[in-house]
Amino acid sequence: MNELTPRQNDVYLHLVKYVRENGNGPTLREIMAALGFASTNAVRQHLERLAKKGFIERNENISRGIKIIGNRAGRSIPLVENLQVPFSGLSDRDKVESIGQIAVGAEFSDTVFAYKVKDGNLSAEGIHENDHLIVDSAGECEIGQLALIKPTGEVMGIRRLTRYDLDQNRIGPGSEIFIGKLLELIRVI
Repeated sequence: MNELTPRQNDVYLHLVKYVRENGNGPTLREIMAALGFASTNAVRQHLERLAKKGFIERNENISRGIKIIGNRAGRSIPLVENLQVPFSGLSDRDKVESIGQIAVGAEFSDTVFAYKVKDGNLSAEGIHENDHLIVDSAGECEIGQLALIKPTGEVMGIRRLTRYDLDQNRIGPGSEIFIGKLLELIRVI
């Protein structure tokens, strides 16, 4: 079983961020302090589970011997913070600000990414700051499906697709404001 518990996901995301910012892995004590563990033994157990599940490699003979490898089962997707429109997918590198990877409990295609909500502009839809939206930037959309949109010059929004939206190509694959269809919400507490 390669799914991560919420706490394992916290540890994994901390490791990804730390390595991205510092170029090497944190020590056990740094992880303990950052995530509020009671002991380095608890940290060690979480790292062992992450290694067993294929998210990291560890060299226990080196203080900062943690290497992020993602998950060999394909359960790690890009975590994106800023997007510009028109958006044509993750390959549109100059319009995407990736801030790392996020461990997820399902297999997704290469067009799927996680969008980190930066402000409370989606709170009317029950989405809060720091939530992660799992979004597919390709594929078919259906009436009633939620879509992540960003009208030019406006803030990111969520819209339930109507027949009119799809018939007129106002929102959906190929429209200038469409970012992707919403697959899942991960609440970050």
